[in-house]
Amino acid sequence: EGWAEPKRSLTNRKGEAELQAFEALGVDLVYPNTAPPSRIRDTVRKYWSGALRGEQLPRYGLEETAYEDMDASRCGKDLKHLRLSVPALRAWFEPERLGCRQIHGYADVFAEDGALVHLARTARLGAIRKARLKLGESLQLRNSDLRNQTGSVGFDG
Repeated sequence: EGWAEPKRSLTNRKGEAELQAFEALGVDLVYPNTAPPSRIRDTVRKYWSGALRGEQLPRYGLEETAYEDMDASRCGKDLKHLRLSVPALRAWFEPERLGCRQIHGYADVFAEDGALVHLARTARLGAIRKARLKLGESLQLRNSDLRNQTGSVGFDG
């Protein structure tokens, strides 16, 4: 199960905005497949501190990307950006419960009729507004990054 969007990361401002949108819609950012269940942000902190290595991350719902985390490099650490694993996305968005397409990667969460849309249909208006604001923030950052890289505007995943 590969990722259609290899540049996705939750360990940058764009990814943090997406996590905040998920939380606004009621997603509890705890990976239930560990004993005890692990909070995603705590797992990221453990990775950053050196308490977890990359090969240990899938047990906690995360995986390393191929991209070096430049903030970590500036601190003398050899770390990669992290992204949510497919099992974590499935655990949080529960396609069977939401009645949406199966999740094989981030694209299925953000698709036009994907898990995020199905989740929003059951959310309170205030939660939807907050999620929309955070997703808009993430999109603005993505467009800004793309504009800086290419000189044009577009969505980079």
